[in-house]
Amino acid sequence: MKIGIITFHWGTNYGGVLQAYALQNYLEKNGHEVFIINYKPKRYNNLLIGYFAPKRFIWLLALLKNNFKGRGSVASSFKHIFIEYLDNIIKEKKIKVFRKNYLKETILYESIIELQKNPPKFDVYICGSDQIWNSFFTTKGEGGPTSAYFLDFGDFGIKKIAYAVSFGCEQYPLEAGIIAKEHMKNFSAISVRENSGISIVKDLGFMDPIILPDPTLLLSSSDYFPIYNGVDNASIAGVFSYFLRGENKEIFALESFIKKTYEIYAPDGILKPYSIEEWISGVKNASLVLTNSFHGAVFSIIFHKPFIVLLSSEDTSNMNDRFYTLLRKLNLNDRIITSFDEDITTKLLNTSINWTFVDAEISKLRKLSQSFFNEHLC
Repeated sequence: MKIGIITFHWGTNYGGVLQAYALQNYLEKNGHEVFIINYKPKRYNNLLIGYFAPKRFIWLLALLKNNFKGRGSVASSFKHIFIEYLDNIIKEKKIKVFRKNYLKETILYESIIELQKNPPKFDVYICGSDQIWNSFFTTKGEGGPTSAYFLDFGDFGIKKIAYAVSFGCEQYPLEAGIIAKEHMKNFSAISVRENSGISIVKDLGFMDPIILPDPTLLLSSSDYFPIYNGVDNASIAGVFSYFLRGENKEIFALESFIKKTYEIYAPDGILKPYSIEEWISGVKNASLVLTNSFHGAVFSIIFHKPFIVLLSSEDTSNMNDRFYTLLRKLNLNDRIITSFDEDITTKLLNTSINWTFVDAEISKLRKLSQSFFNEHLC
Protein backbone atom coordinates (compact mmCIF):
# COMPACT_ATOMS: atom_id res chain seq x y z
CA MET A 1 0.00 0.00 0.00
CA LYS A 2 1.24 3.50 -0.81
CA ILE A 3 1.13 5.75 2.26
CA GLY A 4 1.73 9.46 2.77
CA ILE A 5 2.57 10.76 6.24
CA ILE A 6 2.08 14.41 7.17
CA THR A 7 3.69 15.56 10.40
CA PHE A 8 6.07 18.10 11.97
CA HIS A 9 9.09 16.62 10.19
CA TRP A 10 10.26 20.13 9.26
CA GLY A 11 10.80 21.47 12.77
CA THR A 12 14.30 22.02 14.12
CA ASN A 13 13.74 19.45 16.81
CA TYR A 14 15.41 16.08 17.33
CA GLY A 15 12.30 14.26 18.53
CA GLY A 16 10.01 15.71 15.88
CA VAL A 17 12.21 14.53 13.05
CA LEU A 18 12.92 11.16 14.64
CA GLN A 19 9.25 10.33 15.16
CA ALA A 20 8.70 10.99 11.43
CA TYR A 21 11.64 8.74 10.59
CA ALA A 22 10.37 6.03 12.95
CA LEU A 23 6.84 5.89 11.53
CA GLN A 24 8.18 5.85 7.97
CA ASN A 25 10.65 3.10 8.84
CA TYR A 26 8.10 1.02 10.76
CA LEU A 27 5.55 1.06 7.95
CA GLU A 28 8.22 0.24 5.37
CA LYS A 29 9.26 -2.77 7.44
CA ASN A 30 5.64 -3.89 7.23
CA GLY A 31 5.75 -3.91 3.45
CA HIS A 32 4.34 -0.49 2.54
CA GLU A 33 5.68 2.19 0.22
CA VAL A 34 5.95 5.26 2.43
CA PHE A 35 6.68 8.95 1.88
CA ILE A 36 6.64 12.03 4.06
CA ILE A 37 4.28 14.63 2.61
CA ASN A 38 6.65 17.59 2.57
CA TYR A 39 4.26 20.22 3.88
CA LYS A 40 5.92 23.24 5.43
CA PRO A 41 4.06 26.57 5.43
CA LYS A 42 5.94 29.19 3.45
CA ARG A 43 6.14 31.55 6.40
CA TYR A 44 8.32 29.02 8.27
CA ASN A 45 10.97 29.22 5.57
CA ASN A 46 11.75 32.56 7.14
CA LEU A 47 14.35 31.57 9.74
CA LEU A 48 13.08 34.06 12.30
CA ILE A 49 9.45 32.97 11.97
CA GLY A 50 10.53 29.34 11.77
CA TYR A 51 12.36 29.74 15.05
CA PHE A 52 9.12 30.72 16.74
CA ALA A 53 7.44 27.43 15.87
CA PRO A 54 4.34 26.52 17.91
CA LYS A 55 6.14 24.72 20.74
CA ARG A 56 8.71 27.48 21.20
CA PHE A 57 6.09 30.20 20.98
CA ILE A 58 4.20 28.58 23.87
CA TRP A 59 7.44 28.42 25.86
CA LEU A 60 8.27 32.06 25.09
CA LEU A 61 4.93 33.26 26.39
CA ALA A 62 5.47 31.26 29.58
CA LEU A 63 9.00 32.64 29.94
CA LEU A 64 7.85 36.24 29.65
CA LYS A 65 4.99 35.52 32.04
CA ASN A 66 7.53 34.37 34.62
CA ASN A 67 9.59 37.51 34.01
CA PHE A 68 6.62 39.65 34.88
CA LYS A 69 6.20 37.61 38.05
CA GLY A 70 9.73 38.60 39.04
CA ARG A 71 11.44 35.35 38.04
CA GLY A 72 14.30 36.65 35.92
CA SER A 73 14.65 39.74 33.77
CA VAL A 74 13.14 40.41 30.37
CA ALA A 75 16.58 41.52 29.13
CA SER A 76 18.25 38.24 30.12
CA SER A 77 15.40 36.29 28.53
CA PHE A 78 15.79 38.06 25.20
CA LYS A 79 19.57 37.58 25.33
CA HIS A 80 18.99 33.86 25.79
CA ILE A 81 16.46 33.83 22.94
CA PHE A 82 18.90 35.58 20.57
CA ILE A 83 21.71 33.11 21.31
CA GLU A 84 19.32 30.20 20.92
CA TYR A 85 18.11 31.65 17.62
CA LEU A 86 21.67 31.61 16.22
CA ASP A 87 22.17 28.13 17.62
CA ASN A 88 18.96 27.06 15.93
CA ILE A 89 20.26 28.12 12.50
CA ILE A 90 23.32 25.88 12.91
CA LYS A 91 21.21 23.03 14.27
CA GLU A 92 18.78 23.25 11.34
CA LYS A 93 21.63 22.91 8.83
CA LYS A 94 22.64 19.64 10.49
CA ILE A 95 19.09 18.31 10.73
CA LYS A 96 18.51 19.18 7.08
CA VAL A 97 21.24 16.69 6.17
CA PHE A 98 19.48 14.01 8.23
CA ARG A 99 16.17 14.64 6.45
CA LYS A 100 17.90 14.33 3.09
CA ASN A 101 19.58 11.06 4.06
CA TYR A 102 16.75 9.34 5.93
CA LEU A 103 13.35 10.78 4.98
CA LYS A 104 11.63 10.08 1.67
CA GLU A 105 9.86 13.35 0.96
CA THR A 106 7.36 14.40 -1.69
CA ILE A 107 7.56 17.71 -3.50
CA LEU A 108 7.30 20.75 -1.24
CA TYR A 109 3.86 22.05 -0.34
CA GLU A 110 3.78 25.49 1.26
CA SER A 111 0.07 25.84 1.97
CA ILE A 112 -3.17 23.93 2.34
CA ILE A 113 -4.24 25.45 -1.00
CA GLU A 114 -1.26 23.84 -2.75
CA LEU A 115 -2.13 20.51 -1.14
CA GLN A 116 -5.72 20.82 -2.35
CA LYS A 117 -4.83 21.88 -5.89
CA ASN A 118 -2.21 19.18 -6.44
CA PRO A 119 -2.68 16.53 -3.74
CA PRO A 120 -0.04 13.81 -3.37
CA LYS A 121 -1.23 10.50 -4.79
CA PHE A 122 -1.46 7.86 -2.08
CA ASP A 123 -3.81 5.07 -1.04
CA VAL A 124 -3.77 6.24 2.57
CA TYR A 125 -2.97 9.50 4.34
CA ILE A 126 -1.67 9.34 7.90
CA CYS A 127 -1.29 12.42 10.06
CA GLY A 128 0.90 12.15 13.13
CA SER A 129 2.51 11.76 15.42
CA ASP A 130 3.64 14.77 17.50
CA GLN A 131 1.66 17.89 18.39
CA ILE A 132 0.25 18.43 14.90
CA TRP A 133 -3.20 19.27 16.26
CA ASN A 134 -1.98 21.91 18.73
CA SER A 135 -4.31 24.88 18.79
CA PHE A 136 -1.65 27.46 17.91
CA PHE A 137 -0.76 25.85 14.59
CA THR A 138 -4.37 24.93 13.80
CA THR A 139 -5.48 28.54 14.15
CA LYS A 140 -2.34 30.41 13.05
CA GLY A 141 -0.10 27.95 11.20
CA GLU A 142 -0.35 29.73 7.85
CA GLY A 143 -0.79 33.19 9.28
CA GLY A 144 -4.36 32.11 9.95
CA PRO A 145 -6.32 28.87 10.33
CA THR A 146 -5.15 25.79 8.43
CA SER A 147 -6.69 22.34 8.11
CA ALA A 148 -3.65 20.69 6.53
CA TYR A 149 -2.96 18.41 9.48
CA PHE A 150 -6.60 17.34 9.47
CA LEU A 151 -6.01 15.92 5.98
CA ASP A 152 -8.31 18.39 4.25
CA PHE A 153 -7.03 17.48 0.79
CA GLY A 154 -6.85 14.56 -1.64
CA ASP A 155 -9.26 12.66 -3.84
CA PHE A 156 -12.54 11.36 -2.50
CA GLY A 157 -12.22 7.88 -1.06
CA ILE A 158 -8.63 8.11 0.19
CA LYS A 159 -8.48 6.59 3.66
CA LYS A 160 -7.50 9.05 6.38
CA ILE A 161 -5.93 7.93 9.66
CA ALA A 162 -4.54 9.80 12.66
CA TYR A 163 -1.68 8.04 14.44
CA ALA A 164 -0.74 8.99 18.03
CA VAL A 165 -1.56 12.65 17.45
CA SER A 166 -1.17 15.17 20.23
CA PHE A 167 -3.03 18.37 21.01
CA GLY A 168 -0.27 19.80 23.23
CA CYS A 169 -2.88 20.81 25.80
CA GLU A 170 -5.54 19.37 28.06
CA GLN A 171 -8.29 21.87 27.19
CA TYR A 172 -8.79 22.54 23.48
CA PRO A 173 -9.76 26.12 22.57
CA LEU A 174 -13.10 26.70 20.85
CA GLU A 175 -11.66 28.19 17.63
CA ALA A 176 -9.39 25.20 17.05
CA GLY A 177 -12.17 22.81 18.04
CA ILE A 178 -14.46 24.14 15.32
CA ILE A 179 -11.81 23.41 12.68
CA ALA A 180 -11.01 19.97 14.10
CA LYS A 181 -14.62 18.85 14.44
CA GLU A 182 -15.39 19.71 10.82
CA HIS A 183 -12.68 17.38 9.50
CA MET A 184 -12.53 14.57 12.07
CA LYS A 185 -15.71 13.08 10.63
CA ASN A 186 -13.73 12.17 7.50
CA PHE A 187 -11.28 9.94 9.40
CA SER A 188 -11.44 6.15 9.36
CA ALA A 189 -9.56 5.96 12.66
CA ILE A 190 -8.07 8.32 15.22
CA SER A 191 -5.44 7.42 17.78
CA VAL A 192 -3.88 9.84 20.24
CA ARG A 193 -0.69 9.88 22.25
CA GLU A 194 -1.98 11.16 25.59
CA ASN A 195 -4.83 10.41 27.96
CA SER A 196 -6.06 13.99 27.64
CA GLY A 197 -6.41 13.52 23.88
CA ILE A 198 -9.11 10.88 24.39
CA SER A 199 -11.51 13.31 26.07
CA ILE A 200 -10.74 16.08 23.56
CA VAL A 201 -11.47 13.83 20.57
CA LYS A 202 -14.68 12.52 22.13
CA ASP A 203 -15.81 16.05 22.95
CA LEU A 204 -15.34 16.87 19.27
CA GLY A 205 -17.66 14.08 18.24
CA PHE A 206 -15.34 11.18 17.29
CA MET A 207 -16.35 8.43 19.68
CA ASP A 208 -13.72 5.69 19.22
CA PRO A 209 -10.23 7.14 19.74
CA ILE A 210 -7.53 4.97 21.29
CA ILE A 211 -4.14 5.70 22.85
CA LEU A 212 -1.11 4.45 20.92
CA PRO A 213 2.61 4.99 21.54
CA ASP A 214 4.84 7.56 19.93
CA PRO A 215 6.30 6.14 16.69
CA THR A 216 9.83 6.16 18.08
CA LEU A 217 8.78 3.33 20.43
CA LEU A 218 7.71 1.16 17.50
CA LEU A 219 11.37 0.58 16.66
CA SER A 220 13.90 -1.34 18.75
CA SER A 221 17.29 -0.01 19.76
CA SER A 222 18.91 -2.02 16.95
CA ASP A 223 16.67 -0.28 14.39
CA TYR A 224 18.44 2.97 15.21
CA PHE A 225 21.90 1.44 14.73
CA PRO A 226 22.32 2.79 11.16
CA ILE A 227 21.88 6.31 12.56
CA TYR A 228 24.33 6.22 15.45
CA ASN A 229 26.80 3.70 14.00
CA GLY A 230 30.24 5.24 13.69
CA VAL A 231 29.32 8.43 15.53
CA ASP A 232 31.86 9.40 18.14
CA ASN A 233 31.09 12.02 20.74
CA ALA A 234 32.29 12.87 24.20
CA SER A 235 29.31 11.65 26.22
CA ILE A 236 30.57 8.09 26.59
CA ALA A 237 29.96 6.91 30.18
CA GLY A 238 29.00 10.42 31.28
CA VAL A 239 25.70 12.05 32.18
CA PHE A 240 23.77 13.32 29.17
CA SER A 241 21.89 16.48 30.14
CA TYR A 242 19.32 17.61 27.59
CA PHE A 243 16.91 20.35 28.60
CA LEU A 244 14.61 22.28 26.31
CA ARG A 245 13.62 25.89 26.86
CA GLY A 246 16.76 26.94 28.64
CA GLU A 247 18.13 27.01 32.16
CA ASN A 248 16.21 27.59 35.37
CA LYS A 249 17.07 27.31 39.04
CA GLU A 250 15.75 23.75 39.35
CA ILE A 251 17.82 22.51 36.41
CA PHE A 252 20.86 24.34 37.76
CA ALA A 253 20.39 22.75 41.20
CA LEU A 254 19.97 19.25 39.75
CA GLU A 255 23.03 19.53 37.50
CA SER A 256 25.13 21.03 40.31
CA PHE A 257 24.30 18.09 42.53
CA ILE A 258 25.01 15.52 39.80
CA LYS A 259 28.34 17.19 38.98
CA LYS A 260 29.62 16.25 42.43
CA THR A 261 29.79 12.64 41.26
CA TYR A 262 29.52 12.56 37.48
CA GLU A 263 30.80 14.41 34.45
CA ILE A 264 27.98 16.08 32.52
CA TYR A 265 27.71 16.49 28.77
CA ALA A 266 25.10 18.49 26.87
CA PRO A 267 24.12 18.50 23.18
CA ASP A 268 23.29 22.18 23.16
CA GLY A 269 26.56 23.97 23.80
CA ILE A 270 26.53 27.57 22.66
CA LEU A 271 26.65 27.60 18.84
CA LYS A 272 27.73 23.94 18.85
CA PRO A 273 24.50 21.94 18.67
CA TYR A 274 24.58 18.21 18.06
CA SER A 275 23.37 16.61 14.87
CA ILE A 276 20.58 14.04 15.23
CA GLU A 277 23.16 11.28 14.85
CA GLU A 278 25.25 12.75 17.69
CA TRP A 279 22.17 13.28 19.85
CA ILE A 280 21.08 9.63 19.61
CA SER A 281 24.65 8.50 20.21
CA GLY A 282 24.79 10.76 23.26
CA VAL A 283 21.77 9.09 24.81
CA LYS A 284 22.94 5.60 23.91
CA ASN A 285 26.41 6.06 25.39
CA ALA A 286 25.33 7.86 28.56
CA SER A 287 25.37 6.34 32.03
CA LEU A 288 22.47 8.60 33.05
CA VAL A 289 20.14 11.01 31.24
CA LEU A 290 18.73 14.24 32.70
CA THR A 291 15.98 15.81 30.63
CA ASN A 292 12.66 17.60 30.31
CA SER A 293 12.29 16.39 26.73
CA PHE A 294 9.66 13.76 25.97
CA HIS A 295 11.84 12.13 23.35
CA GLY A 296 14.83 12.44 25.65
CA ALA A 297 12.93 10.18 28.05
CA VAL A 298 11.73 7.89 25.25
CA PHE A 299 15.20 7.24 23.89
CA SER A 300 16.53 6.68 27.42
CA ILE A 301 13.93 3.92 27.67
CA ILE A 302 14.76 2.50 24.24
CA PHE A 303 18.46 2.28 25.13
CA HIS A 304 17.87 1.15 28.75
CA LYS A 305 19.45 4.22 30.31
CA PRO A 306 18.49 5.37 33.80
CA PHE A 307 16.98 8.83 33.60
CA ILE A 308 15.46 11.65 35.57
CA VAL A 309 12.76 13.85 34.05
CA LEU A 310 12.58 17.32 35.58
CA LEU A 311 9.31 18.89 34.55
CA SER A 312 8.25 22.46 35.09
CA SER A 313 5.16 22.78 37.21
CA GLU A 314 4.37 26.10 35.52
CA ASP A 315 6.06 26.94 32.21
CA THR A 316 4.49 24.32 29.92
CA SER A 317 2.61 22.10 32.36
CA ASN A 318 -0.22 21.66 29.87
CA MET A 319 2.23 19.68 27.71
CA ASN A 320 3.25 17.27 30.47
CA ASP A 321 0.47 14.70 30.06
CA ARG A 322 2.55 12.95 27.40
CA PHE A 323 5.12 12.04 30.09
CA TYR A 324 2.59 10.77 32.60
CA THR A 325 0.58 8.81 30.01
CA LEU A 326 3.66 6.84 28.93
CA LEU A 327 5.64 6.55 32.15
CA ARG A 328 2.67 5.39 34.23
CA LYS A 329 2.14 2.55 31.76
CA LEU A 330 5.77 1.54 32.25
CA ASN A 331 5.68 2.02 36.03
CA LEU A 332 8.34 4.72 35.66
CA ASN A 333 6.39 7.77 36.77
CA ASP A 334 8.60 7.96 39.86
CA ARG A 335 11.39 9.09 37.49
CA ILE A 336 9.53 12.42 37.16
CA ILE A 337 10.31 15.28 39.54
CA THR A 338 8.94 18.82 39.41
CA SER A 339 11.65 20.43 41.54
CA PHE A 340 15.09 19.46 42.75
CA ASP A 341 15.23 17.51 45.99
CA GLU A 342 18.53 16.00 47.09
CA ASP A 343 17.02 13.01 48.88
CA ILE A 344 14.66 12.11 46.04
CA THR A 345 17.44 12.51 43.48
CA THR A 346 19.78 10.32 45.50
CA LYS A 347 17.08 7.66 45.76
CA LEU A 348 16.54 7.71 41.99
CA LEU A 349 20.27 7.41 41.37
CA ASN A 350 20.34 4.31 43.58
CA THR A 351 17.17 2.70 42.22
CA SER A 352 17.50 0.29 39.34
CA ILE A 353 14.89 0.19 36.59
CA ASN A 354 13.19 -3.14 35.90
CA TRP A 355 13.94 -3.22 32.20
CA THR A 356 12.42 -6.69 31.78
CA PHE A 357 9.05 -5.30 32.90
CA VAL A 358 9.48 -2.14 30.80
CA ASP A 359 10.29 -4.11 27.66
CA ALA A 360 7.27 -6.36 28.21
CA GLU A 361 4.97 -3.34 28.49
CA ILE A 362 6.47 -1.72 25.39
CA SER A 363 5.92 -4.99 23.54
CA LYS A 364 2.22 -4.76 24.46
CA LEU A 365 2.08 -1.19 23.16
CA ARG A 366 3.68 -2.26 19.88
CA LYS A 367 1.13 -5.03 19.49
CA LEU A 368 -1.67 -2.49 19.91
CA SER A 369 -0.14 -0.37 17.15
CA GLN A 370 0.30 -3.40 14.92
CA SER A 371 -3.36 -4.34 15.42
CA PHE A 372 -4.40 -0.76 14.65
CA PHE A 373 -2.51 -0.74 11.36
CA ASN A 374 -3.59 -4.27 10.44
CA GLU A 375 -7.20 -3.21 10.84
CA HIS A 376 -7.04 0.11 9.04
CA LEU A 377 -4.39 -0.41 6.36
CA CYS A 378 -6.39 -2.82 4.29
